[in-house]
Amino acid sequence: MRFKFCGGTDVPEWVLAEVSLLSKISSVRMKVLCKQVIRRLVGEGLDFKKIQKLTTRDGSFTLSDVKALIAAVDYILAGAARFAVDADTLSAELQQLGLPRENATGIVRPYRAAQSELVAHLRQQALQLPRLKEGGIDWRVDAVLGSSATGAAHAAATVGVTPTVQLQLRLTHDLDRRHPAAVAAVEVGEGGGGGGGGGGGGGG
Repeated sequence: MRFKFCGGTDVPEWVLAEVSLLSKISSVRMKVLCKQVIRRLVGEGLDFKKIQKLTTRDGSFTLSDVKALIAAVDYILAGAARFAVDADTLSAELQQLGLPRENATGIVRPYRAAQSELVAHLRQQALQLPRLKEGGIDWRVDAVLGSSATGAAHAAATVGVTPTVQLQLRLTHDLDRRHPAAVAAVEVGEGGGGGGGGGGGGGG
């Protein structure tokens, strides 16, 4: 069965496996858990100790259970926000998974209150692209203007040789963290310019 909070695909097996665990937690604790997960999703950080204290104080859940609860709720809320699922639809889908109505409500109410903020934050993350730093362009042109070699052999070797342009861009953050900048080298074709060698400059 396909669910909207999963982007119209099946619910992952590991999430299904945690439904029984989600069913055991009280609706009050569920609301607190969801609010903490929402804080994490919007970049404010999650208070794990608070969740652990709330869920394990009576021995109902182990540390492993707490981590599983956080992971499952995180997946549900992030998916619902990412795929713009309204609160009523989310509630219905959670109940279809076998979650009791009160537990589904414990997830949906915090989600309804924070949905706009969640969607805006996730959209900002998804559209964050590298930008050019100020003065982040360097270029140079390499071309052979002369050589100690003389005669027909040198003339034959340099026929058709074109300048090479190297362009270096420094970005605010890298698409590939292993490389500090994007570098492209191109050859200038016939009629593309010229005869000077080893130039360099920058622009913002």
